Amino acid sequence: MKTEIFTVLAIVGALYSLYLFYLEHFVGVCFTGYCSEYPALLGFFWFVSAPLTLKFDKINKLWRISGVFGISCLVFIELYHRTVCPFCSLAHILGLILIVISSI
Repeated sequence: MKTEIFTVLAIVGALYSLYLFYLEHFVGVCFTGYCSEYPALLGFFWFVSAPLTLKFDKINKLWRISGVFGISCLVFIELYHRTVCPFCSLAHILGLILIVISSI
């Protein structure tokens, strides 16, 4: 059950990151004024690599650390600019949920 939930959330996160990339790069929609398509692309690759962490225990810790570091940096940038993007926050929450699931 854990594996199925983890995989579904990873797929949702990857698709959502692609959607954010589409909004930022092709449509030009940014709700905070400080958008860049690169965090969305990095998020996509991070979410896509998530199922591998269930099979290869050695990369699980590195994957979790990179997720916490990336989310922390992005939230810091949002707080620095005093704007919080609800769309980005949803991706951050999905990432944190995956990190917690992979830890148990």
